[in-house]
Amino acid sequence: MVQIYFVTIFLGAVMIWFSGKRLVQIADFICEQTGVGKAFIGAVLLGGVTSLPEISTTMIAASLGNAELAASNLIGGVSMQTSMLAIADALILSKALTFIAPNPALLMGGVLLIILISFVIACIAVGEIFQIFQVGLFTFSTFALYFVCLNVLRKYEKTKRWVPTDYPDVPKKRQNTPEAKTKPLMSIYLKLTFYSILVFIGGSAVSYSAHRITELTFLSSSFLGATFLAFATSLPELSTTLASMQLGAWTLGIANIFGSNLLMVGLLIIADIFYRDGLLLDDIGNSTIFLAGMGILVTAIYLWGLLERKNRSVLRMGVDSFLVITIQIAGLVILYYWF
Repeated sequence: MVQIYFVTIFLGAVMIWFSGKRLVQIADFICEQTGVGKAFIGAVLLGGVTSLPEISTTMIAASLGNAELAASNLIGGVSMQTSMLAIADALILSKALTFIAPNPALLMGGVLLIILISFVIACIAVGEIFQIFQVGLFTFSTFALYFVCLNVLRKYEKTKRWVPTDYPDVPKKRQNTPEAKTKPLMSIYLKLTFYSILVFIGGSAVSYSAHRITELTFLSSSFLGATFLAFATSLPELSTTLASMQLGAWTLGIANIFGSNLLMVGLLIIADIFYRDGLLLDDIGNSTIFLAGMGILVTAIYLWGLLERKNRSVLRMGVDSFLVITIQIAGLVILYYWF
């Protein structure tokens, strides 16, 4: 029985991997044709599509009354998905990722993510003070703040108040794809819809199978949500990030991760809606706060790398990526033994 779930995970991962590269090509083409900034497209379009498995997993966990699993899958997924940048850095690049991505809008995206996570930590500490249709006021507020963050990012990318003084000599690895030719945007949007559906199907299959496998173990819900489930649902982000790096679309790759993380924190409202055993923020514990702190820490490290922009590497990855991987591993060990 368990073998069936592992086969399903493999097939779902193949589907996600196939769709991820096509989605990056489509997103890059939309940026060029519409003039919309790559940081915004990466955060909204790629971030939204690759977060579809998290939506499915969160709905399932919350409807089953497992608030800790639903919350840790979302909040814990922030540090897990950020570590996807480090994996892409090690596998694709010979330079530090933050050295070759001199886009100030990425700095704003990281800052907004830290603000949103910090707001959630404060809300958890205070506890829900009011509810609307059995959904907490603070989860509504978090969702609203997510859209405020997107609007700030969209406007900031157009201002170009900060301009890098030097650009690395790293050519873009363009490929001859159908999207590179002049085509009606409608046909491109249809392809976008098609590959998004594939990601949702593949991601849902992976997350459901991972959830069933975790039911057969003795590990805690918070640890499972932050490790196995978070990694399973992060496969779309890893696929699209690797594809972005291969195409030389550095901004799209990083913005995809930051944008997906923003959305996952905003999706706490979905978990609260499907969680019927109380108010979500009142029923999650210190392990979720710990995971939120990890999310802030790894995001801040990449902001440091983007600001410093030094091409220093350790084990074929930037120093910041190495620190992120180290912190992620250490954090999971602490989560396993202390929570």
